[in-house]
Amino acid sequence: MKEMQIWLDTPQLFFLEKIMNKIEGNKGGFNNIYGTSTMAGLRVIIDRGYYTDTQKPWLNSIREDYLECFCR
Repeated sequence: MKEMQIWLDTPQLFFLEKIMNKIEGNKGGFNNIYGTSTMAGLRVIIDRGYYTDTQKPWLNSIREDYLECFCR
């Protein structure tokens, strides 16, 4: 079965870039959870403009960690 491609919209792009800035800038201890491999994976997704259905759970876990770290 072929992987489904889910195209990024503008708010998703802004959020992924925000995540990368948090990791890169050592803000809120977020880089203790995620590091350079996450940055590389997010950069690939941003450059392609889409993510696959198999990457969706990984992106959801990043979103949940962001909410837990910064939106309590």
